Amino acid sequence: MDDRMKEIRQLLLGRFVHGEDGCLTARPTGQRIDICAMQGVSAGWGAVHFLGVAHRNRLIEMPAGTKAEQLEEAMRALGRPVHLETSPTLSACLMQRLTALPVVLTACWDGTEVDVIAYTARGLTSQMTCHRALRALEKALRQE
Repeated sequence: MDDRMKEIRQLLLGRFVHGEDGCLTARPTGQRIDICAMQGVSAGWGAVHFLGVAHRNRLIEMPAGTKAEQLEEAMRALGRPVHLETSPTLSACLMQRLTALPVVLTACWDGTEVDVIAYTARGLTSQMTCHRALRALEKALRQE
C-alpha cells in the first residue's frame, strides 16, 4: 500500500481534520485526537478497517474549451474538498451520502480528458458505489 492509498484510507475511516479553508486533510497516523474534537465514526468504518479499500477508474473526455475551474466546481458540488498531502496536484473530494458508503474521488485533468479514480470500502456493494460516484462526476462535468 503506497502513501496515497494510506492517506485515502485515513479519510474513509473518518480520521480527518477540517482546515481553515474548508478542505479536509487526513490526520497523520500517529497523531492522537482530542475527545472534544472527535468527529465520530464514519459509515463503512468496519469494512475499510477489516476488508480494505476498493477503487475504480474512468477516463472522461472533455469538450474543447473546457477550463480546469469547471472540474474544481464539479468536485465541490459533489462533496467536501480534500487536500491530499501526498498528491497536491490532484483534485479530490469526499462524497458522503445517507444511503451509501463514503467515496473519495480523485481527478487529474490533462487538458483533453479527466482521469478519475473512486475509492471506497471493499465489500459487496463497492463496485456499484464507485460506479455511481463516477457517473455523478461525469454528469456534473457534462452539465457545465
